[in-house]
Amino acid sequence: MQKVGRNDPCPCGSGHKYKKCCLQKSTIFRLDTVQIRRTEGEMTDALTDFVKAEYGVNVIQEAWREFTLWPDSPMKMAGGEVSTIFLMWFHYNWIPGNTDRAGSKQPKMPIALQYLERYRYKLTSLKQCFIEAMCAQHYSYFIVTETEPGVSMTLSNIMLQQNVTVLERQASETLKKGNIIYTRVITLDVSVMVGAAPMVIPNSRFNALIDMRSRLSGGHSIVPDFLVEHERALRRVYLDAKVVFENTAVPQVTNSDGERLTLVRLHYDLQCTAIDAFHALKSLAMTKDGSEFLDDADYDPEGNLVKVEFPWLKQRQKQRSQWKNTVLGRFTITGKKLVVDVNSQARTDIIKRKITKRLKQKATFKHIVLESVEDLMAESEGSKGHPPLNQPQGLVQSAETQAAIADFLKKHWGD
Repeated sequence: MQKVGRNDPCPCGSGHKYKKCCLQKSTIFRLDTVQIRRTEGEMTDALTDFVKAEYGVNVIQEAWREFTLWPDSPMKMAGGEVSTIFLMWFHYNWIPGNTDRAGSKQPKMPIALQYLERYRYKLTSLKQCFIEAMCAQHYSYFIVTETEPGVSMTLSNIMLQQNVTVLERQASETLKKGNIIYTRVITLDVSVMVGAAPMVIPNSRFNALIDMRSRLSGGHSIVPDFLVEHERALRRVYLDAKVVFENTAVPQVTNSDGERLTLVRLHYDLQCTAIDAFHALKSLAMTKDGSEFLDDADYDPEGNLVKVEFPWLKQRQKQRSQWKNTVLGRFTITGKKLVVDVNSQARTDIIKRKITKRLKQKATFKHIVLESVEDLMAESEGSKGHPPLNQPQGLVQSAETQAAIADFLKKHWGD
């Protein structure tokens, strides 16, 4: 999908510029999701404190054992999985199977509903609605059918055979059409995913999920209660896929130059204006005046450049004229800050020299963030094939890096 520039005609057909029309509307939607995400974080902290005070830490360990379906060798409570899926399941859906033991102080309803029952009068209407929506919805498997990167995704619920469009800024940039995810979707004016599993389910499991739906439904119409009745069987598919991933050797990932793929983010302070920095570096984007990037840039009310993004390109080889120019990296200038994303140590050394040559004393190197794709995927315990969200994202969107990661997944999953 071609990106719509701020000054382009709005694709809705209104005749206005995009920045004066639907861009403002999309900002309103993003504000809605920000409120939901803030509520999600605040409730996670509140419910975790509530559980510890009411029931102690042992109930969390018991819930973890049930979440992992009581394996012979207990699974480690890894940070990524705990925060992304387990706590959401534990707080909003878990009810112990044996609540009638003598002296048992385990909750006899979802923890969040207990909290709501006790503190409803202290909670905002959004928090009340969030708790009720979370407890009413259960995990399912979804296949991505459409994406609008940076805005939304359309998902098809494989089990319930229903479609939903979710507003997801980061997930829509990393997930691709055809990816299968294990998550929960709630709707509060807008629909969002909450508590997604930290990995994409291999596409080889799709037919098995269809067969499971047919077998468990017994030929009857599927209703939402189906997800509750077969919750453990559905979760086992995710857990089995996770075990396979963790026990598969991680191959090395390289870029188009054969260099080990390492996501690198360089941070500089600028002693010049954003527009001056842009003009000094624009030749690296193989552009004469840079208008194609400046047209889509951000400006303050006085018309001064605030933020601009542009690529570092290498000209295609003459003997291979059918090739497109290679994206070696990406620049982001924001005010007095310059951030550069590249994907190998060799390219890092080259771009540092080029920046010094063009900006000289106008750019001061501050720090660097780097990590190999293999390490990122191993650490994410069943990664989606994308680095965690707090890692450099700019270069991950390049065609070269996407291709390298796709090749990695093919080797790693074998499907």
